[in-house]
Amino acid sequence: MSHHGLQRALIVALHDPAFCAAMRADPPAALEPFDLSDAERDQLVAVDPRAFGIDRLRRRRVLKAIVEELRGSLAIALAEARTFAFAEEFFSSPRFRAAVIEDRPLVLALADYVGDALAAGALTSPHLPGVLAIERAQAEARRDRDRAPPPGLSLAPGVRLVAADSAALAALQAAEHHLFELSLLPHIALCDDRPGLALPPREDARPLHLAVHASGGEVALAELPEPLHRSLRALAGAAARGPVGRADMPSVLAAVGLRVADTDRLVDDVLADGYAVERSM
Repeated sequence: MSHHGLQRALIVALHDPAFCAAMRADPPAALEPFDLSDAERDQLVAVDPRAFGIDRLRRRRVLKAIVEELRGSLAIALAEARTFAFAEEFFSSPRFRAAVIEDRPLVLALADYVGDALAAGALTSPHLPGVLAIERAQAEARRDRDRAPPPGLSLAPGVRLVAADSAALAALQAAEHHLFELSLLPHIALCDDRPGLALPPREDARPLHLAVHASGGEVALAELPEPLHRSLRALAGAAARGPVGRADMPSVLAAVGLRVADTDRLVDDVLADGYAVERSM
């Protein structure tokens, strides 16, 4: 018997009414992903279903906790969807359920949920993909900062690379400012003439190659030259496949179309800037 499986099933039941209904209609099928024993399954099914819905604000409190890292993305998504149901339906999505079962951060599951809506055409804002990419990279960087780097050269813990454009960065800043204005007087939400979310035009957007670096309690966002960004992405991909030494860097860079006269100097620069680390192999 695994009490962890029972705990995870209970978490889903407390947040997803559709799961509770499925659990009552067909317990073996609904609970199969949680790997419960017969006794655990019977114990969960025996709970009065009304108990799971006593706290009507549970899902909103969870959203409040996780949405801080996706403020801009969710603001743009809800401005287009025009219904808060889009946010609350996250708890009935496969992304939420998988995150609970696999112990993945809910903020990344919410990012995947918004990304799924974009992929399916349910959301079409041209600003949203870039804003989501930036905020997701920041969330991933925060969770990566305590990682132990592998032997050889690799991206530094807490570093993520993201390609976006200047309009996406401006849209993120506009969404954050809009939310700040609303927070000054939440009563504005009750008014028909409440200010809408104004996003910048995209006509003059230029590509941005960004590095996110989380260290301590801070997250820094820096624009990199495209060749340097491509070099770091190549290093990250190569290090994911196996140890990378300095002698490997010319071939790593050549694989992405880069020719660097002095790869040792490039390595020294990215180490000094904190974008990469080097451990003995």
